[in-house]
Amino acid sequence: MPKNTSSKKSNQTDANIIAARIGVIAAVITLVGTVATAIFGYMSVRAPIELSIQATQTAEAKTLAPVSATGTKPGTAATTTNTAKPAPTIVVPVSLTPTTANLLTIGQDLKSKCIGDKIWIPYSSLQTNQNRESKNGCWQLVELGLAAEAEGLLITRQTAKEKGTFGIVAPISETAVIEVTVKVEKLYGSVLKFGILSGTKPDKTLKGALLNVYDEGGVVLRALDNNEETNVDQALIPCYPGVYSFRFELTKIRLNTVRYGGTCNDGTDISKVVAYQSVDVYFPNRNLFIGYETREGSIVQAQILNLNVQSK
Repeated sequence: MPKNTSSKKSNQTDANIIAARIGVIAAVITLVGTVATAIFGYMSVRAPIELSIQATQTAEAKTLAPVSATGTKPGTAATTTNTAKPAPTIVVPVSLTPTTANLLTIGQDLKSKCIGDKIWIPYSSLQTNQNRESKNGCWQLVELGLAAEAEGLLITRQTAKEKGTFGIVAPISETAVIEVTVKVEKLYGSVLKFGILSGTKPDKTLKGALLNVYDEGGVVLRALDNNEETNVDQALIPCYPGVYSFRFELTKIRLNTVRYGGTCNDGTDISKVVAYQSVDVYFPNRNLFIGYETREGSIVQAQILNLNVQSK
């Protein structure tokens, strides 16, 4: 009986040890499965994120990579086909720089060696001189005897072949103060003209008021009605040739003219204010005219040194 009892206890102890070992192994296997599951779960979440990051980085690298004139990145060969989606075109607004003539006012353009095509309108009484050419915002009027130089507007015509009136016209406000200085070098059978016109081209209904400067220093104020001039007042400049300054006061109903300065070529100062009579100007559209009149064989050489127009 004792031996049997001992043998049973030994067998039971061995069974308990085996069961314990099996339990440990099962626990280890369970732990390994849990860890493996966690790792696979983490990788399944991380993989799409990494792929998304890599795709974004690749796109950014392609976008930021410099492109050559041929459309390829440096270090790569140009291909005839391109399956990639073209990059959007970026339109950069271009700042338009207006021409110098467009920024200037009446008179300033002449001192800048330009007869501004946005300021002046060429004037000619001859149909043969109607074609005009503009270059860089400036009229080219050599055929009319007009050119802009550093000192202002040059008026010159050597031995005119026919009679005509030539010049430039600029629209101005209804009321204004106009000052002009003219240097007369030679007037032979020709007349310098300054004043106000109702239109910008010659026609039978043209109205206005003109101050005419003749050779030997004669100055005549004339009214213009239906393109016909009538004397209003006249005077004689004390010396000739020389530099003469005139001032016009334009109101709603008349043009007042004043000669307020001058210097003879011999240096004599004739700066004496002389007022001329007024000329009625009822027309609302007013245009400043600067030019001259010639006849066959006449000569004109003069310069507009200073021209200033201020609206009142």
